[in-house]
Amino acid sequence: MKHKCLGIFLAVLFIPIFLITFALYNLKTTVWNVGFYKSEFMKIDLYSSVEKNMPEIIEQTLGEEQKSEELIQAVQNTVKADWLKNKIEQNLDNVFDWFYGKTDSLNIVISISDLRENFFVEMEETYNTLPICTSKNIPEERSLQLTCRPPGKSFVEFKQEMESSSGGEFLQDFTFNEKPQQNIPKFLATPGKSANLIFYILLGLSILILALLGIMAKDSLRSLFRWLGIPLAIPSFFLLILSLTGGISIKYIPSTMFFVPADSSMDFRPASKVFDPLIKTIASDLTNKKLIESGVIFGIALVLIIISFFFKKAEPEIGQPEQK
Repeated sequence: MKHKCLGIFLAVLFIPIFLITFALYNLKTTVWNVGFYKSEFMKIDLYSSVEKNMPEIIEQTLGEEQKSEELIQAVQNTVKADWLKNKIEQNLDNVFDWFYGKTDSLNIVISISDLRENFFVEMEETYNTLPICTSKNIPEERSLQLTCRPPGKSFVEFKQEMESSSGGEFLQDFTFNEKPQQNIPKFLATPGKSANLIFYILLGLSILILALLGIMAKDSLRSLFRWLGIPLAIPSFFLLILSLTGGISIKYIPSTMFFVPADSSMDFRPASKVFDPLIKTIASDLTNKKLIESGVIFGIALVLIIISFFFKKAEPEIGQPEQK
């Protein structure tokens, strides 16, 4: 190969560029891809799992004053698998529309108006069956654990007082709508578009380097296959080993309960039933995807190197050193 030093420089330069390009490609097709999350959630039946464990999660999350059978029943009536799927996927779409610059603001809506409506239906049924309170057992304003109803007060009035005592925020929808600050660079305001641009630039640069190596080694098929195979083999072998190591270590991922303080007053076991399989499934799929892709690239590189041995060395021209 002519200009061997330049070829070595290009081959060495190719390795970090290829690694970054490979990493960006994996991010684009997994954690930076809304479809990845939707498929992962469906794979472990996340929505049904949340529906099953949500009442217990709510019970462990609420303080003593906010716990009530009516609220738990309202959660059971509201938080269904299809309802969750619709709400979560809608927010995922909103997040990734902002991430890739399709909208100029990040919009997240946690809609619990359905829960609020079902709660008051349950609460009204209970309220109307309760005995009238005496002066000794009038419930506190913020308490949802009712044992009696205030004298002369209809449920509509009770409901209005409950809402006003919470500043009108009782079971209200939470909306986060934020535009990027005007003084930050444009590429930070639309990170997905910027990442795409960097990916395509590096991909083009990787292809260009391989093309240059091919042109420089075109006079010898032995050199051509070898100079294309070796720069691909080195980083893909590193990624293959990394993927294999990651695949083995997945089974050692600790449960989310491992990070909960021993003296915690809340029971996180219901939440861990939801998050543990999700974390392990995502980690497994990320590792498997990287393992397959790096394995295919390493296999192609290995074939190119093996093929190079079937060709004879190019005969050196008179006055030129023998090509290796």
